[in-house]
Amino acid sequence: MFQQQFKIRNEKGLHLRAAGEFVKESSKYPCDIWLEKDKVKVNAKSIMSVLTLIAGKDSKITIMTEGEKAEEALKNLGRLVLDGFGEK
Repeated sequence: MFQQQFKIRNEKGLHLRAAGEFVKESSKYPCDIWLEKDKVKVNAKSIMSVLTLIAGKDSKITIMTEGEKAEEALKNLGRLVLDGFGEK
C-alpha cells in the first residue's frame, strides 16, 4: 500500500468539478484507491463518496492506493491535487 497526505490548495476545495476530475483520474487505474479526511475513508472512484468528505481549501487529505499501478496512481493523483485540480 502507498499513501501520502496532501493539502487542498484551490479556492473552492474539492467541489463537484474538482471531485469529478479526481474520480476520473482514479478510474484510470486498476488498483484500489481511497481518500481520507478527518479519519473518514471513502472510495476515490465514487463521486458521491468523495463529495461527502466536504474538503475545503486548506483541508488535509490522504490518498491511499493498493494493487496494480498503485504507485503510479498515487503520483498522478497527488500531482492533480497539488495543481489545484487545474483551477487558477
